[in-house]
Amino acid sequence: MILARYILREHISPFIFGLSLIVFIFTMNLLFQMLGRIAGKGLPPMVI
Repeated sequence: MILARYILREHISPFIFGLSLIVFIFTMNLLFQMLGRIAGKGLPPMVI
């Protein structure tokens, strides 16, 4: 039981870090795609 807790504790923080990094990358990709669509419509930068 102690070994299982140790292994879990050692692996949970890299897992959380990697998961949050992947979510951040996908979110930024989505935002840049949306920004590209909005900017492609010819609106002035102050409106965006």
